[in-house]
This record gives sequence, C-alpha cells and structure tokens, in this order.
Amino acid sequence: MAYVLIIIGILLATLIISKIRLHLKFGKEVKMLFASSGNISPKLYSEGLLAGLPEPVQQYFRYALTDGQSYINYARIKHNGQFRTGFDKNWTNIQGEQYATTPVPSFIWKGSTSFFVARDMYISGKADLLFRYFQFLR
Repeated sequence: MAYVLIIIGILLATLIISKIRLHLKFGKEVKMLFASSGNISPKLYSEGLLAGLPEPVQQYFRYALTDGQSYINYARIKHNGQFRTGFDKNWTNIQGEQYATTPVPSFIWKGSTSFFVARDMYISGKADLLFRYFQFLR
C-alpha cells in the first residue's frame, strides 16, 4: 500500500512540476512577444485616414474611434467556452488567454481543458504549436 501512495505522490508531483514549467515558459514567451513588438504610440488616428474606405467602414470608425487617439500596441484577450476534438466527441470546458501585437503582427495563445493544455504562437515570422495531454491543474 505504501508503494502505491509513493507512486501516486510521484505522479502528482510530476504533474505539478510540469504545470509550473509550462506556466513559466508561457510567461517567457509573452515577454518575448512584447520585446519583438515596436512602439507605435506616436502614430495617431485621424478621420482623414478613412478616405476611400467603404461607407459602412467609415461609419464604424467614426463611431468607434476619436480623432487624435493613439494606435494600439497590443491586446490581451481572455476567454472561456466549450471545445471538442471531433464531431463525434463530447464538449469540454476550455479557458484561454491570448496576447497579440500590432506593429509586427504576432500572437501567443494558451488554452486549457481538463485533458490538455495547448499553446499556439506566431512571433517574428516563426510559428509553433505545443500540445500537452493530461495537464489537469489549471
């Protein structure tokens, strides 16, 4: 019985360490994303930029933007919902977060379910997808 408890303890410790390593790696990759992005804050929106765009697009930008506001550098998006791996599979809950930069189009996304953690990224012209099964701890 003691051996079973030791094995379960080792498995749990391995899962926890793996989860911490993935979290730290994701943090480093987010820092790399922001480091590869230039600062575009000196650029300002003006209504003159709308010339030649379709009228519905112009109307939207006139509604959503203020003349003289700075361009954005990045966005952070958090989400949750449901995900399934195939048409014949059950839905499972997913939580995710994504960071995107605009000066140099790049992003990094991480999604977690009770069965896996996935990380997808495109930074400095390079893409990478990481997928880990059985990362139970979020």
